[in-house]
Amino acid sequence: MATIPHYTPNDFMHEIEQVPPQYLPQLFQIVHIYKESITKKACLDSFEQSWQQAIAGNTMPISELWEDIDAE
Repeated sequence: MATIPHYTPNDFMHEIEQVPPQYLPQLFQIVHIYKESITKKACLDSFEQSWQQAIAGNTMPISELWEDIDAE
């Protein structure tokens, strides 16, 4: 089984510092698109799980959703 390498923020900074300045806009765009895609995937996964729970009848009345939540 392959191990997942561990990178620190300094490892990333070191790599970025070696990118020629004219390519930084493209690198920024790649990082930004990647970040958006993983955020959207997490959101989609959460929605999919909630949808499956609703289909299975695993729901709560709205009146109970806010119980135990303290409003300040």
